Amino acid sequence: MNRRDRRSLLCAVVLAVLTTACGPAVTVRRLAPAPYNLGPVRTLVLTSADGPSSRETELVRAKFLERIDEQGVFKIDDAVPPTPDVFDFFERLFSKESTSRAKEAQEYRRRHPGDVYVRLRVTEIKTFRRDERKEKGSEERIHWAEGRCTFQVTLVDGRDGSRIARYTADHSSKTPIYDEWRQDLLDIAEKDAVRGAVDDALGQFTPQRVTERLELDEKAHRAAEGIELIKGDKLKEARLLWEKAAKENPQSGGVAYNLGCVSEALGDSKAAREWYQEAIRLDPASERNRKSADALRRRLDDAERLRRRD
Repeated sequence: MNRRDRRSLLCAVVLAVLTTACGPAVTVRRLAPAPYNLGPVRTLVLTSADGPSSRETELVRAKFLERIDEQGVFKIDDAVPPTPDVFDFFERLFSKESTSRAKEAQEYRRRHPGDVYVRLRVTEIKTFRRDERKEKGSEERIHWAEGRCTFQVTLVDGRDGSRIARYTADHSSKTPIYDEWRQDLLDIAEKDAVRGAVDDALGQFTPQRVTERLELDEKAHRAAEGIELIKGDKLKEARLLWEKAAKENPQSGGVAYNLGCVSEALGDSKAAREWYQEAIRLDPASERNRKSADALRRRLDDAERLRRRD
């Protein structure tokens, strides 16, 4: 992983200064590890997809591939065999037996190298037509449809075949309510259920984009001048200004805190840590200063986790 990729993991990119009722703040974005952290993994191979029917299997498979492509975090090789394998080819991917099927699996891995191999096993996709009285005692009825999609995901490490995770994605959907039944409601409910289940499944191993506010101390020495600079996307100038303010007023915990925020927004984690610690030293009773230092530590820990596999 190159230096540019590593910096993108923390994604400490300032977006704007928000002047809401909560006060001025810099907003930063970063990536947070998923429950099943794949670290630097970027190449997946979809090796197996099966279910109670070819239609249900294809609905989940197609949406799974589509959403991975849309998210842009992973590249995925759609390498599902054209015909179902009754001997469960996925389970033999890393077999060390001296059989013809084991050799087929070895050849498959050579042709389809990947960091992680994926299996989808669809349990069910169901839709339901619903209706009820519009009001008590009324003959008029309202109509809607509901859907449910459930499937299992298995992730296997491409290095040694060890199982990374096996879990179930389950999502229910409900369409808007109408005064008359519409024939397309079942299709809408089905599509919503499949997409919801796929997104739930991907959320278990895809790093999440997180947006966080770093609220500034607008009462600190020369805070207003620096905030105006940041509004004009001049973060470096704001930091230089507040560094001068820190020399002018070396006992100001607020200035040190603001310097920690703007340093973090600029991607300078080392300086941010030092300024937050200085803010704590100058104002040890401030809960805000301690929380900011702790939050930076957690963000750095997350960035480090994204550089390796759990």
